Amino acid sequence: MHSWFMQYTTNPQIEIEARIRDVKQMGFEAVLAHLKSNTQWSNTPEMRETLDLVHVSGVRETRGTGTRSFLRKNKINHVEFQGSPAHAVRIAVAEELPCGEDESPVQTYRFKRRITFVHKGMFAFELTQVRSGWSEQEARSSPIMHEIEIEFCGQKLRPSPNPQYLADSMLMKLKDLVNRLGKAAAGPALQPPGKRPKLADSAMQEGQPVSVKPGSAVALESAGHGQPPPFDGEMPTELASQMPWLLSHIEEGPKGAKLAFIMSLPMAIGRRSYPLFYFYGSVPVDEVSAKS
Repeated sequence: MHSWFMQYTTNPQIEIEARIRDVKQMGFEAVLAHLKSNTQWSNTPEMRETLDLVHVSGVRETRGTGTRSFLRKNKINHVEFQGSPAHAVRIAVAEELPCGEDESPVQTYRFKRRITFVHKGMFAFELTQVRSGWSEQEARSSPIMHEIEIEFCGQKLRPSPNPQYLADSMLMKLKDLVNRLGKAAAGPALQPPGKRPKLADSAMQEGQPVSVKPGSAVALESAGHGQPPPFDGEMPTELASQMPWLLSHIEEGPKGAKLAFIMSLPMAIGRRSYPLFYFYGSVPVDEVSAKS
């Protein structure tokens, strides 16, 4: 991902997006409610209805209210991984080019209801309800599928954001969404009180590498889907101070104290290797510091 952002960050015809697979209605609604609770988006989120016609030529025709457009997507690269036991994640980069009207046969019809939330003019959270089929009639009567995507949309930002920051930020946002889907599936009793995360208002910034002070323990959270928190919920102090972390956000804890929520970078402990963001937890904000 880092190389994709290095190469394509300023190219308006390149799409870098991540899609979470196998999203159920309950999880979709939980994520939608969470995003709606935030009023500080760069756009005004509104539901939009369109019809996509995918032609056998590969051209996608989109029909909206009084609009009609044609686009050809050329795939460049992609990676897939298991975000959780229930959700695979696909991150892809592709070139999207407007093209002329296409008269080849249509192979798929997709009725879409989509709402988009734009964060800092940089990332767009796209939540879509889709009905699809081989014919328009079949699509109208098909069951609703739920899609959640995060797409980079900051090609016009100046100065251009740091590529490593963009890659880390997208992965953290994905991790947060996958966790919310897992908690929604686990049931209301296991979900924490709803809060809108706040970014650090100190020298630390979202996605910045941080370190935990020696002697500080990290309260670890469950990965969801019935999995208990690692280390029985508390990472040993000697390990927490050695672990490479990224700052997710800062929010107020149950007793009013500020907590820093942090996610781990890839690391090996003994013979076992842990992937990106395997550990996620919190620690008092004064017990973490930004790495230079």
